[in-house]
This record gives sequence, structure tokens and C-alpha cells, in this order.
Amino acid sequence: MNKTDLVRQLTQVLGQRQEAEKAVNRILKTIRESVQSGEKVVLSGIGSLYPRIRKAQRRHNPKTMEPVSVPPKRVIKFIPSKDLFKLS
Repeated sequence: MNKTDLVRQLTQVLGQRQEAEKAVNRILKTIRESVQSGEKVVLSGIGSLYPRIRKAQRRHNPKTMEPVSVPPKRVIKFIPSKDLFKLS
């Protein structure tokens, strides 16, 4: 399922495509802003999204085998809910 499919499903409930698209865009914007500001986002029954900082690492260039320093990086971690994959 992608964003278009989600809008299509919500249109069946709301009746108007514009309203459904506004709702989906607002939800995604709110989630994006929350994670960017460092907040944990919990979607009950789906899972949790939270930002974390990956530590700096020492890697190597596969072509030259020369060591390379990789700086710390912000990433988003997703932990699925226990109910997400439960079989009914």
C-alpha cells in the first residue's frame, strides 16, 4: 500500500477525495515533524518510530580497502507492534 492507496481507502469513508488527501497529508506531516523534533511516535497496533543517532564508525572503501571515517548520523528506528503480525 502506498499513499495513493491510503487516500483511496479514506475516500470511501469520507466521501470526498480532497478531504481524504488533506487528512493523509496532515497525518504524514505531523509524524514527520514529530520525528524531526526528536519525539517518539507511537501508532497503536502498528508500531513505534523514533529518531536515534548512529555512532561514528570506521569503515573501509571496498575498492581501495582504505579506511574511511563515517560521521554520526540521524536515523529513524521502527519497532513493530506485537499485534502487527498476529494471526487471527
